[in-house]
Amino acid sequence: MLAAADALRLRGDLGRARSLVLRCGDGADALAAEILRRAGDLALAEECARRAIDGDADPSGGRGRRSRGSRSTAAIARRPLA
Repeated sequence: MLAAADALRLRGDLGRARSLVLRCGDGADALAAEILRRAGDLALAEECARRAIDGDADPSGGRGRRSRGSRSTAAIARRPLA
């Protein structure tokens, strides 16, 4: 289901991707953060991103919390400034 959500995200079908990723559970937090951010759900995106960072569950993130270039860190950094 996670691969399907990522494919939908890449196609730009964010509503369906959001729906799928919310069913995936906490193991999908890094990808969920990116999809939710793109879909406009910034609060939930940040929550998922922080969970992924705190749990070292970001597969794109290298090693540990201090790594640069992770999907979760990018989701937090790309949120619009108020």
